Amino acid sequence: MVTLYSTPTCARCRVAEDRLDAAGLLAAKVDLTQDPDKLDELKERLDVPMLDLPVLEYRGELFGMGDLYDLIRTAEADG
Repeated sequence: MVTLYSTPTCARCRVAEDRLDAAGLLAAKVDLTQDPDKLDELKERLDVPMLDLPVLEYRGELFGMGDLYDLIRTAEADG
């Protein structure tokens, strides 16, 4: 299952949410505007000053929007 880190105004985040939800893979959605500590943690883990949203987490690894379709295929294959 995939955790989606996003903000309410992010169009790409809504696309990712829709795709993950349709695939039955959306485990949780975290609104980073409501969780600044998580935002800081993600920046630190990715070693970046600013995040490119959405950020997807699967099995403890972080991925970006460009990885969405590969991530969905991998998660579906993992069952």
